[in-house]
Amino acid sequence: MSDTPLHNPHDRFFKETLGRTPTAAEFFRTYLPEEVASKLDWGRLERKDGSFVDETLRERHADLLFTVPWKDSEVFLYCLFEHQSNPDRWMAFRLLRYMVRIWETQLKRGPRRTVLPPILPLVLHQGLKGWRFSRRFRSLMDLPKGAGCGFEGFVPEFEFHLVDLAEWPIEKLRGDVLLRAILAAMRVVRERDWVARLEELAPLLNGALRENDSRFVRTCLEYVMGRSGEVDLEDFRGRLDRLKLGEIREDVMTFAEQLIREGRREGRLEEARAILRRQLSRRFGTLPEWAELRLSGATTSELEDWSERLLDAPNLESVFER
Repeated sequence: MSDTPLHNPHDRFFKETLGRTPTAAEFFRTYLPEEVASKLDWGRLERKDGSFVDETLRERHADLLFTVPWKDSEVFLYCLFEHQSNPDRWMAFRLLRYMVRIWETQLKRGPRRTVLPPILPLVLHQGLKGWRFSRRFRSLMDLPKGAGCGFEGFVPEFEFHLVDLAEWPIEKLRGDVLLRAILAAMRVVRERDWVARLEELAPLLNGALRENDSRFVRTCLEYVMGRSGEVDLEDFRGRLDRLKLGEIREDVMTFAEQLIREGRREGRLEEARAILRRQLSRRFGTLPEWAELRLSGATTSELEDWSERLLDAPNLESVFER
């Protein structure tokens, strides 16, 4: 389990919006099956700290864990935000690993437990391509064919609940105005021409403003504008005027200009990283993971230093010496 900083924009947006307990309650109450949602006490939903996602998958997954009372016990609700472009065939397997980590944490905190709490796993899929794989763990197993083979009882069996945003056009999203704005932003940010979709977001964002939640609207727009380096500023300004965002319009415009400058600067930096990566690969062969990590986080001055060292470095390690 980890509490690493939220550097990934998808992770940050997911946790700053659906991590708010009232919004999470609205999400679960709206999108879980009715036979489950109707039995839980949503007024007592509680968020738990920590993340259970593999370190290597943090660019693709983000997660939130909640508990909610049910009769005399409690249920864990584990929401995994899948923000890669393509659905993951092995999602049920990954969820099983994360669920085991949750149970291990509970056993450490209560070593005298005699039973484990139930976990309801939910996947929120952001990709534009619809989910096409089974949600059942057993579908991943290569079991002997034929009825009564005798292996069924020895194989773990569960399925996860799926909310696939590819199946939810903005106009058909359900829930209160804040929740619909969150899910709409998650859809729009994946699209190439997302600026044109801002006008579809306008009713939801203006509805959120009527709820006196300007900070939330700013969070949604900042997330959607994460690709603003590709945007014509004057076109964006005109579209923003039509959204009628009132008092926060200037803040949003200032943020857009800042993102555009940063996007262009990052583009130049990424180009320099790519050039050095090619030079290193030509000299030393395929780069190991640790070298790729150093390159991905390198500053301009570091890239310049490493490029100079490359000229007479005897091995890859000496290029990156501190």
